[in-house]
Amino acid sequence: MRAALVSLFVMLPFAASAQAEREEASVSRLRACVRAHAADAQAVGVRTPGEAESYFIDKCVPLFGMFLNPNRIPTEEVGPLAPGIYRKAIEQEWRAFLEGANGQR
Repeated sequence: MRAALVSLFVMLPFAASAQAEREEASVSRLRACVRAHAADAQAVGVRTPGEAESYFIDKCVPLFGMFLNPNRIPTEEVGPLAPGIYRKAIEQEWRAFLEGANGQR
């Protein structure tokens, strides 16, 4: 029994570390996808953060996009994240794009 408990406590930090690495990689892929599609979003009339969130979730998050448009084949692979993380990453990248676009004018 003790050996099982010890092995469990030894393995927990490694499992948490692997999960954090997967989440970080998913956020990085989401951010890259938002940057890649930001000009397209602006071209189709996306202006507000709410519109940006809807647009990029459809473009960059296969699970949501699959339910909203089952004929679409996702091209980017973003893993599962908490919804707040999606919103925050999309909002930050969209704001950075808009600030960069305004600075270039």
